[in-house]
Amino acid sequence: MASLSRKSPTSKTAKPVIRRTSNGRKDGSVEKKVGRRRGPLSEEQRKQAGEIRKLRACLRCKFLKKTCDKGEPCGGCQPSHARLWQVPCTRIDIKDINYFLKGWKVDYERHTSRNVSVFNVKGFSPNETLMWITHGYGFALPVYVREVYVNDESVFQVDWVESHLTDQEPIEFDIRTDRLDVGAKGVSVDALSAYLDKHIDGPFEEFIDDHFEGTPFITEILKTAHRFYVKEKMPVIRKALKLKESTLHLVLRLRGGQ
Repeated sequence: MASLSRKSPTSKTAKPVIRRTSNGRKDGSVEKKVGRRRGPLSEEQRKQAGEIRKLRACLRCKFLKKTCDKGEPCGGCQPSHARLWQVPCTRIDIKDINYFLKGWKVDYERHTSRNVSVFNVKGFSPNETLMWITHGYGFALPVYVREVYVNDESVFQVDWVESHLTDQEPIEFDIRTDRLDVGAKGVSVDALSAYLDKHIDGPFEEFIDDHFEGTPFITEILKTAHRFYVKEKMPVIRKALKLKESTLHLVLRLRGGQ
């Protein structure tokens, strides 16, 4: 009969001990530790904080609670260059666009409620005159125009409000335009394209500042897109800028030779 040998207790393999650190919460969620500054800011840090407070942190740094800097784009947005043009590095509060859209919608509905339609037109004059259309930056667009006859002439009445000072009431303007319409051949596409190209290759940012004065969110978005185009020269960005520029209908007219 074979003898049974007993193993020594010391030969038993010990199981590894796993220590679990308690996070102090019963639901098991991990509490994120936030680093805290010890001691006062240095002179350089205090100066930087003051400058950023004046500039305002960009949207991305504000959302991620990161330290922003004065760069354009800032240091936090530069590594995420692939997403930078989807979420531009702008320091403007996104609520500003709501103010712009709200005011634009009211103004648009007020003007479109007038009889601006083909049913209001009775006819056109057979005589056409050359007129130069401009935004006032040294470039002009030649357009042939003719007089238009309508049933309701209130469509030629244009009014707007300008407000620059906070302690002053807005100034109202009211003007009556000439009874003019584009000639039978319309606007030359080539001439219009060349006119828009001159603005994009020239004083584009100045033009945007003047046109969208008081709506900083819109100006920053368009400036960012234009700066990206200047750097990358992407045709699709140029086309988008030209389409946007062509929708800005506020123009001044110059009579030939004047």
